[in-house]
Amino acid sequence: MARLWRWCTAAPAWITCAIVMIVAAAYRITLLATTFTRLDADQAIVGLMAFHIQAGDRPVFFYGQPYQGSVEAYGAALFFRLFGAGAWTARLPTLLFSIAFVGAVYWLGRLLYGPYIALLSALFLALGPLILISASTACGFGYIEVMVCGTLLFLLLSRYPDLRSMPIPVGLVCGLLSGFGLWTQPLMVEYMLPAGIALAARLSYENGGGGRRIALSLGALLLGAALGAAPLLADNLSRHWETLTYLTTRSPGGDHLVTAERLVTEALPVLTGLVVPAAVPSLFAHLTALHRFWYIVGLGCGIGIAARLVLGPRNLFQRIAGLFRVAKTHGAKGVPDQAGSSPGDGMLALFVICCLLFFIGSSFGAARAATLMPRYLIPLYTAAPLVLDCFVPKGSGHRRRLLGAGAVVLLAACGIAVAATTALPRTSPTAVAGAALSPPPIDGLSELLESHRVRVAYTGYWLANRISFETHEHVLGLPIKAVGQLGMIRVPAYLTLATHVPAERLAWIFTVGSHDDRVFRRLLQTKHIAAARLTWEELVVYTGLSRRP
Repeated sequence: MARLWRWCTAAPAWITCAIVMIVAAAYRITLLATTFTRLDADQAIVGLMAFHIQAGDRPVFFYGQPYQGSVEAYGAALFFRLFGAGAWTARLPTLLFSIAFVGAVYWLGRLLYGPYIALLSALFLALGPLILISASTACGFGYIEVMVCGTLLFLLLSRYPDLRSMPIPVGLVCGLLSGFGLWTQPLMVEYMLPAGIALAARLSYENGGGGRRIALSLGALLLGAALGAAPLLADNLSRHWETLTYLTTRSPGGDHLVTAERLVTEALPVLTGLVVPAAVPSLFAHLTALHRFWYIVGLGCGIGIAARLVLGPRNLFQRIAGLFRVAKTHGAKGVPDQAGSSPGDGMLALFVICCLLFFIGSSFGAARAATLMPRYLIPLYTAAPLVLDCFVPKGSGHRRRLLGAGAVVLLAACGIAVAATTALPRTSPTAVAGAALSPPPIDGLSELLESHRVRVAYTGYWLANRISFETHEHVLGLPIKAVGQLGMIRVPAYLTLATHVPAERLAWIFTVGSHDDRVFRRLLQTKHIAAARLTWEELVVYTGLSRRP
């Protein structure tokens, strides 16, 4: 084992990186084939958008969310054309980004902390945790694209931290990464803010001189950002800045102290990979009760890591302070000194603080589901090399390095075991998103609807979009909150089509014996309407509506 480890750390960097990325790909593909086998309703929207792109539509944003770019849908449309439409090809773009993220973190860790930390952090990310795998291979969120763009941005700025010596092509690429990431997801701001502060800190120590080169580098950055964010800018200029309006009119954050407490007791155990995420409180409580030992271990690991980051030697605040001190001693390329300080190190520390403050202080962390399934916090995995450096700093002795390697391998192995052995209770096909890692199949329901020539099906949001995707829009699913009350309509064109569909080709789907089922039956009786009543598992389907003679 020790000989293998020495070979991995001594091998050429690209070989080591390739091996870890292959491991990451194999693990993710295995989970996609066994655990995350189907798309939920939100992910199905990406597939529907891909259908529309193939038909000539050119959406700028995810349907119904004018702040999240549609890059995943364009990628899915390409793979649909190459390999056919399905759950696998819809998620293939995010899968590729998820693998690329592991490689990007490896190179960032190698630049800042050396091959040992780089390999440990990349290995940990390659094999989990489960929240990272689920959120970075699920389409429809844009997190993993931002994480790749942000990590590459940090990598370039760690290599070229000074605008006076930054090559113009590098400045252009940094701008492109920032703009593209910002169009894809507003979470890119969490990367852009520390990057901007790091560049400004570098300039603040040397006044005068290099003004022309600074102007050229800034111009390249701004030009690249404008090009990368061109779809976002063009759409907002024509629609009166709808993205800003949408984001600024969101409901304010909740109780920040409660959010911080839940972050510690719920999000941290999930982020360690030792607790299975579940957005429904009752299911999360059920899973933690079944695996109480893992929850306690995950909670202890999470608190220990947080305490080390805040209170340990060379903690986050000391590293951020070093971001300003290091400019006095480093050369143009920002190579770390013997103490391990570098502009990139301080930038990563500032990034961690930005992520946590954004989560606690904004409305994104206020919802209970945000801590039970902390998708908004997964950008923190970019800082995995920094976390490892807190425990096994550069220059540590052989014994401490072996202990660090053993701890990471053990944590990854436990995370794999939790993912493999956790038995989730079967949930209803109409259950809310995140109740389980993968929603139940609805193939039989889709076949039932198509065999009865149903064109439009009214049902819950989490089922309606899946019906549309899995039938390739032969059946259009329209979400309803209750009988006679429409829900969140992601595709407004469906409503227009539904008005021209005859009653005998409509269907209403409810849970058997539910309140909505009883209300709909009474409505049919009072309006003297006949309908075929079909059942599939725990669902009831009303179709073939006609007036009684």
